[in-house]
Amino acid sequence: MNSIANQNQQVQSFPLPWDRFWARCIDLFIHYLILFLIILISIFLGVSSYISELSPNSKIVLIIAWAIISAVFIIYEFVFLSIFGATPGKFLFRIRITENDGNKLSISKALKRVLYVFCFGHYLFMFQEIFLIAYFFSGRYYKKTGKFRWDKASDSMASQGLLTPLRRKYLILLAIFCITLRL
Repeated sequence: MNSIANQNQQVQSFPLPWDRFWARCIDLFIHYLILFLIILISIFLGVSSYISELSPNSKIVLIIAWAIISAVFIIYEFVFLSIFGATPGKFLFRIRITENDGNKLSISKALKRVLYVFCFGHYLFMFQEIFLIAYFFSGRYYKKTGKFRWDKASDSMASQGLLTPLRRKYLILLAIFCITLRL
């Protein structure tokens, strides 16, 4: 019984928006690592030679690149949210995504949430660093409603375990390091 009471004391109802931002920075770094591995594998398999035969100014190359980037983001988010309830960045910040009743997200709600994050949180990855602008506008929506659009659309909520100030500082430094490595 005592452990249940301790668990309830260690969870705050809503994570800080900045903690969610820093967690997203770590996740985007992992996302780019996955893309890098895909590029290495495609070079090894010879797929890149087919793409290099296309005209460098060809719009098809941009469409293929955008489709791969988008697919990796959507699959990454969906797999981690539907199985674990948190992406690696959220896990480090002790952020959990659940349904409003506290249960694990259903597959349909996880997919809906991921698509809303993709559309409203990253504006379809039109530019590499657009997520900073997207989070500014999403933060304004959060201040008005108390939820991000993707949480509201998927009937989900984010909860966060307590972080020590030292752990938060180290994680923020890790997120800043991830941002600088991506540049």
